[in-house]
Amino acid sequence: MAQVLIVVARELPHLYDRLTRTFSGMPDIEVILDRRRAAKHDDQARESEGNRLDRRCQPGLEEDLRSPGFALVRPQQEPYAG
Repeated sequence: MAQVLIVVARELPHLYDRLTRTFSGMPDIEVILDRRRAAKHDDQARESEGNRLDRRCQPGLEEDLRSPGFALVRPQQEPYAG
C-alpha cells in the first residue's frame, strides 16, 4: 500500500500524466484522479445519508484540488487484527 496518495483534480489530466511519470517506480507514492462526483451531488448524497462521517473526508482537500490542482493524502492504516 502506498504511503502517500497524490489526488489530482479530474479537470487536470495533463497534471495527472506528468505526476504519474514523475513518481513512476516509487512504490510509496500513488497518483490518482479525484473520483468524487460534483459538489452538488455530494451535498445531496450527504444529506440523504444523515450525519455519517465519510472515512475519505480530508480537511483542506477541496482547496488543494482547486489550487494547485492536487492534494497529498496519507492513507489511514487499517488496525492490525492479528
